[in-house]
Amino acid sequence: MKEPREVILEYQPVGRIMRVCAVDADTGTEVVIQGPIDASEEQLKRTAIAKLTYVLDRRGRQAAPSAPHRTAGPARGHRV
Repeated sequence: MKEPREVILEYQPVGRIMRVCAVDADTGTEVVIQGPIDASEEQLKRTAIAKLTYVLDRRGRQAAPSAPHRTAGPARGHRV
């Protein structure tokens, strides 16, 4: 079982939405979600932490050695 991570949450109302920023204290990784202003704090917290967990897991998988990838040619779908 993984140890719980320390997460800093910031709630900021913006018009009819609530902006929630979640920051992992160990890595400084930050994610932002937006939800309805009338959503419960618990719902917004769970959503923000779920997104933060997803981003941290994805970064962990990308840092692990994987199959070589092609680097020749311009990146597609990105403006230069």
